[in-house]
Amino acid sequence: SFGTTPVSELMVWLDEHEHDRGRDHFFRAYRAWSLAKLGRFEEARAILAEARRELEDRGSTVLLANITAFESVGVELLAGDPTAAVEFGADGFRLHEELGDQTFLPGAAAGLANALYALDRLDEADAWARRALELGARDDAWNEMLWRQVRAKVQARRGEHAGAERLAREAVAIADETEMLDAQGDAYADLGEVLALGGRPQDGAGALQQALVRYERKGNVVMAERTRHLLSALRDAAAT
Repeated sequence: SFGTTPVSELMVWLDEHEHDRGRDHFFRAYRAWSLAKLGRFEEARAILAEARRELEDRGSTVLLANITAFESVGVELLAGDPTAAVEFGADGFRLHEELGDQTFLPGAAAGLANALYALDRLDEADAWARRALELGARDDAWNEMLWRQVRAKVQARRGEHAGAERLAREAVAIADETEMLDAQGDAYADLGEVLALGGRPQDGAGALQQALVRYERKGNVVMAERTRHLLSALRDAAAT
């Protein structure tokens, strides 16, 4: 789900193997995440809602916390509902904290920070990104990228352009060492936003083009289309 396998191929693989595993919550989470990337949001939400209900009936588990903090947040951000993403992010972090789980707690904090940024709650986004930094281990590439991306965007919005660009480029460098195409795309897209906010639309468009290449390779239809719109706007701004 997070690597280089295109969404369409993952969906075929799930169709072929899911019946062998019964109601496997990992497979269902991957299917929901993949459907959301194709713009099939209601199907994705329905799968995750059912999975959360079934897991809640068993009591709090790390799997319930993960599906709440990660897939549920990601689907809502793709669907353009950051309010719902923040609610899931806060709930997912709380579940991890109550369980005493330290492995996924930094990533849950970073995901909540990203959702808060999407809702324009900049101070809270920055605070949660700092928390993700404090909680995290340096070998957690996703967390190390995401807290930098959020802090970079917040700093850029505050006019702190040099620091913002440094953090955004650090996130891209970490992303490029992984095989996570979507995460790479997100890191380049955020760099593009930071550069554009710094008054450099042409450089921002270059970063967005790199993001688009990765979203297209992954088959992330939603983010590819979103990035094309942003690219068009930036290129118009660079031409004036």
